[in-house]
Amino acid sequence: MTHWRDLMVSDADGEWGPLGELVDAAPANLDSATIENGQIVSWDGFFLSAPDEEPDWDAPRGPVDWSGFAEAINTHRGKIDEE
Repeated sequence: MTHWRDLMVSDADGEWGPLGELVDAAPANLDSATIENGQIVSWDGFFLSAPDEEPDWDAPRGPVDWSGFAEAINTHRGKIDEE
């Protein structure tokens, strides 16, 4: 099982890096993501994949542990709003 922090984020130009680092450094990039039940269900223009997978529309292909994701997004979005 892949933890959400380890998922790789990619766009049309290539990889950005781990989702956990993106949430920590630039969570506003997730403003266009559709998040339901504490997980990303769609994100136009971006792919998520496990570290050992090629990014594609059906990745990640294995289970993802989303525990703590909603809390991390809410915490970081609050910090952005305060700045």
